[in-house]
Amino acid sequence: MIHSRAATILLSTVLACASASAATLNFESLSSGNTGSPSASLPEALISGTGTILYTNEYFVGQGGSVCSAFTTPDSTSCTGDLEITFTTAVNQLSLRAIGVDGGDSVTILAYAGSLLLGSQVVAAPQDAEPDPQQEVVVDFSAFSGVTKLSFEDQSTGSGLAYGKFSFTPTSPVPEPATGLLTLLGVAALGQFARRRQAA
Repeated sequence: MIHSRAATILLSTVLACASASAATLNFESLSSGNTGSPSASLPEALISGTGTILYTNEYFVGQGGSVCSAFTTPDSTSCTGDLEITFTTAVNQLSLRAIGVDGGDSVTILAYAGSLLLGSQVVAAPQDAEPDPQQEVVVDFSAFSGVTKLSFEDQSTGSGLAYGKFSFTPTSPVPEPATGLLTLLGVAALGQFARRRQAA
């Protein structure tokens, strides 16, 4: 009876240690402001836009930053380009924030698993809304599993939105060395308990 409890406790501990932890997209690793390119690669995802550049904003500093697909002129930058984020591995529990709401801003965000459309959400502001660069809108796709791509279809007539605070769990995380060691020790301990039980 004691061995059975010990095995259950050990197995629970090993499984808890092996579970995936939340990940984020860190746009702060890109150059600040004008990245000089309409696409960028992060360890977790490839980001590409239809704008002339990707633009990293000052929003969410210290929390991964934010990004938008921007069109630039000598006088202005508007975040009204379409954006696509393709994850290097499928993700679960996905959420993000849209920020910088301005009158006339509107974007449809679509979540895909391969070519299968899982769902979509619209972020829109009334045409006469006052600009609020600090207003955040939560976009929650946590009900969907295996998201491989997000597509941002922008229909804004305002200055457009930036996106940040991406949070997700990879579906097949790379185990940390300590997790692998704990798993190996747990399996060895279970084998030892089974041998003792057969001997008794």
